[in-house]
Amino acid sequence: MGWRQRATNLQGEFAFAVDYRICRRCRIGWIEQPYTLPQYQRCGLGIAGLAALRAEHPELSWHTLGGHLGEWDCCRDG
Repeated sequence: MGWRQRATNLQGEFAFAVDYRICRRCRIGWIEQPYTLPQYQRCGLGIAGLAALRAEHPELSWHTLGGHLGEWDCCRDG
């Protein structure tokens, strides 16, 4: 599965987004590049967005990518 994005809009305006990828075979999820607009920082949007991902995919162990996708060769096509 390729990269996806979870995003939040408030009052019709982009407020938060995070890119993520999952491998169901390995039961691993990666997150990368979380971003919150400055005026919405420290409002809990990042925590809520990541909690929603964990709730949607409770079977996965979540990790930050850190540029190490090559170490997860089994997941490249997962």
